[in-house]
Amino acid sequence: MLKKCLLSILGGIICTILFYFLPCIYFYGYNDALWNKVTYDFQPIGLMVAIFAFSIFIFIDIVEDGKKNNEVINIDSRGEYPANVLSNLHECPFYFDGVYCASREGLLQAFKTQFVNEQVRLCGLSGREAQKSGQQYNNWKDDQFLYWKGKSFERGSQEYQELLKGVFDPENMSLDVIIALLSTDNKKLVHTIGKSDVADTVLTEQEFCALMMNARDILREKGLRYLK
Repeated sequence: MLKKCLLSILGGIICTILFYFLPCIYFYGYNDALWNKVTYDFQPIGLMVAIFAFSIFIFIDIVEDGKKNNEVINIDSRGEYPANVLSNLHECPFYFDGVYCASREGLLQAFKTQFVNEQVRLCGLSGREAQKSGQQYNNWKDDQFLYWKGKSFERGSQEYQELLKGVFDPENMSLDVIIALLSTDNKKLVHTIGKSDVADTVLTEQEFCALMMNARDILREKGLRYLK
């Protein structure tokens, strides 16, 4: 955004030079009457043209930003629909491996502890409650192991990736999430507030968005049976 603003200002400066100062330089040296006519009659018009041209630069930037924003959806619980519904914090009751989950966040936080009873408790919490409660188990980062129902998964393993795929399987999605996901059409999904270091989070921004877009592809391929 800063880059675009600087480019717009530069464009305005160039237009001002072209339409305001250059005419003065060009006519400088002619007789005083012509000089006075240019400076008093032409310069205000030139300045108006420069301001207009600068406004065009700003307008073009706004339009281009709008087009890009329409091609991308930034998943965020505080965002507008469908971005808020696609968030892991969104309350979307479903069952995963026979365990009731009030939100995807609860399930993801449950992976941090090896105690099954605590996993069930975390799964039943709302998104924000689970996010807060799960912080007490951040010591998983020490050995990079996560857990589900008595089985351990190394964070960087393919087995853990398969576990994540199950979390985002359309079969485990609530109806409102499915509808929201399909409404994104072919837009790219991003999660700018997410983390990117696999050693620091149970789900990176890249993993999250890739899994959501993969689920969207599955929904399209297999049709409306998920909407039942």
